[in-house]
Order: sequence, then structure tokens, then C-alpha cells
Amino acid sequence: MKRTWVEINLSALRYNLRQIRKKLANKANPVRSPRHRQGIRQRQITSNGVKILAVIKDNAYGHGLLKVSQTLVKERIDYLGISDLHEARELRKAGIKTPILNLGVISCKEEAEEIVRYEVAQTVCSRRIADLLSKQAARRDKKVKVHLKIDTGMGRLGVFPEEGIRLAKYISRRKNLQLEGVFTHFPDAEDRRFTLSQIRRFKAFLRGLTREGINFIYQHSANSTAFLNSPETWLNLIRPGLILYGIYPNLYLSKKLKLKPVLSWRTKVVYIKDIPKGWSVSYGRTWIASKRERIAVLAIGYGEGYFHSLSNKARVLIRGNSFPIVGNVCMDQTMVRVNGDVKIGDEVILIGQQGDKQIKVEELAKLSKTIPYEIVCRLSHLAHIYKG
Repeated sequence: MKRTWVEINLSALRYNLRQIRKKLANKANPVRSPRHRQGIRQRQITSNGVKILAVIKDNAYGHGLLKVSQTLVKERIDYLGISDLHEARELRKAGIKTPILNLGVISCKEEAEEIVRYEVAQTVCSRRIADLLSKQAARRDKKVKVHLKIDTGMGRLGVFPEEGIRLAKYISRRKNLQLEGVFTHFPDAEDRRFTLSQIRRFKAFLRGLTREGINFIYQHSANSTAFLNSPETWLNLIRPGLILYGIYPNLYLSKKLKLKPVLSWRTKVVYIKDIPKGWSVSYGRTWIASKRERIAVLAIGYGEGYFHSLSNKARVLIRGNSFPIVGNVCMDQTMVRVNGDVKIGDEVILIGQQGDKQIKVEELAKLSKTIPYEIVCRLSHLAHIYKG
């Protein structure tokens, strides 16, 4: 009976992960022969040392944490990346044993206890975090895996490289901590010049660790954009997020890898009326009919996550045709100019495909002057239907 919902195509999620693996395999096995490529097993992508950490934070970017994670685990994902400990708790209680890295920071002993209890690897960028973890791990006679975060230009979490050496030494002296990984993050991976300067800085830091005799397993830096744009950033672990869900950080990157959108967003037509020439629609009278028009009211608004900034800009798909939004988007209703074929109860595509027409997340993000991430993350609270 839901009038607004999202559908998640898990087959598309699996396809996207395999596309990422194929790109990794092609770098590891740069032989041109199609016959040779057919013989490359998916697990052989690790022959160049590159593993995959799937970023599933914020409810898997609005796609549903548990179902997405379970699908990725069945595909033998190497690592899962979260940003909040309630996500780790949910995954572990569901029986998921795959390694998890908390990409966020912790700030109290209770959170450190959760890290130890659920056997989660933790991002460390200060002695305080290291001490919190070490103390709680000692209490339980456990060893906690940590990933040291280095700020090479992001200006957010992380220590500067020169501080990082000292912090790495500090971590290495704690018997209840294991320095499993070291990583950095890119503020603008579309800017190859700046990104490559960051990776040079990061690699210099890694050489410094080696000279100090500090050992670690994983070195990682590549997010979705860097993975597509700069193979130099792959190192031995990549962190794809948005592209797993078939969404491009920027549409020009679609030339780099073929992906399938995982999410579609749907609602219904709940009312239809004909209005005369000169009649206005919605608050603010921002749209006035230039002739007699048929208006359909949709069961969607900014209360459900549909941006007010899409007013008089976006389009929807009904019965395989595109129709424009007219007037301002309301809290729980949106108006569309339609033709006589549209009926009450018709399914409406806000994001997704209907017939040969498609509306992409990237299109709505551009019209809203925001980023694709924000569009999908707003949909977590809606009913989710899983297919494939």
C-alpha cells in the first residue's frame, strides 16, 4: 500500500562489482586477447595485490545496509567500510563475518568497547583514539586492528605525514593494537594533478614507515572517482562507494566503466484535474497555465526526500513518456503536466527506467545543484523493495 518507494536491483549491484573486478583484472593481466580474458577467474584480480573495500556507510548510500552487505558478502567482498558503529552492530548480529573498517572516528570508551566487541577495524588519527582502543582491548585480552589515516590534502580526518610516523611508532608499541592498514583520501579526484601530488606525498610517507621497520598489510587511497580516473592510486586496496550502486560522481566518467543503476524511485498518481488558461499551480504561483492543461498530483514531496529545488525543472516518467513538474514541490505532493493517457493509480518513475526512457540520479543532482550522494542518501527512510 506504499505510495512512494524505492526498488533495489541486487543483480545490478553484483554486475557493478564484477565490472570493478574486471577493470582490476585487466590491469593485472594486460593481455589483449579476448580468449585470454575469458580465462581470467574473478579471484585472480588479487594477483596484482589489489583487494576491494566496499563502502556501505549511511545505509549503503540509501540502498539498504543489510541486503546490500549480504549480497556483497556472497560475492566474496574483501572488506566492508562503515561510518557509524550501529552499522557494525547490525552486520555482526546478522551473522556477517567479513572484515569491517569504521571509516569514522570514536570519541569515548563505550565506542571503543563496541569496536572490540564486534571485532571491527578502526580508523586512528590521534593518540587518544589509540589509547581508547588499547585500553578496551586489554580489558578483553583482544587485539584490535587499526588503519592509520594520513591527511595529504583533504583537511578533514587524519594526521599530517610527519606526525603520522610518530603515531605509527606509538601504535606499534601497543601490544593490543595491530597496524593493519594506512590510508589517505582525496578531496577532488577529478583533479589528476592534485591527486597525483597527494599520492606522491602518501608514498613518501609509506617509504618512511618502511625505513622505520613498521609493518602493515593494506595501503589504500582510491575512492570511486580515483579508481576510474587514476590507476596510480589503486595501491593494494580500493574503496569504491558510489560506483557500486551504478552512479557516477560525474557523468563523463561513464566512459571509463559501464555500470547499471541499482536504485529506482517510484510513486503514484493520486489525483488528476483539468485547469483553465491562466490558472496557477502550487505555492508561490510560479507556474501559470498558458492554455487549458491536465495536471496530475503525485504522492511525493520534499517530506519524502524529493528536492524542492526540482520545482519547474525536473521530469518524471509515466506510461513510458516524460512529463514536466510544474509549480513548486510541496511537502508531500508534486504536480506534473500530463496528457489524457495518464490515469489515477499509474506508477511514476522519479529515478529509473520506463520503456526506452531513463531518469538518472545524476540528472536530478545536476538540476538540484547538489551531488548524487545527497540524492540517494535522503531515501533511506522510504520503503525498500529488493529484486534480483
